[in-house]
Amino acid sequence: SLEIHREEPEFFERLWANTHRYHAFLKDLGLDYWDSETPAVPIVAGNKERAYFFSQRLMEKGVYANIIIPPGVPPGKELVRTAMSASFTEEDMQRIEEAITYAAKALV
Repeated sequence: SLEIHREEPEFFERLWANTHRYHAFLKDLGLDYWDSETPAVPIVAGNKERAYFFSQRLMEKGVYANIIIPPGVPPGKELVRTAMSASFTEEDMQRIEEAITYAAKALV
């Protein structure tokens, strides 16, 4: 992996481009992502029912994400764990954004 990082920096650059785009997108939607600065991005739902419903709505759009509940997070901070990848294309990012927008309606 160090060799790829050194010889093919475009993967690292694309990972961070996707991550920054995703962070900005979540912020624009008003979702709490704990101001994550990494490609692993939580979306705080606030309780396990909302986390489950959010996750299910993502699945309806073909996007899988784990839910994390206590004791993995403090009560009231139940979340859906998402992650960015360098392999995500423009089409992938659009699909993810559409799914998150759809699922976000579950948190209103």
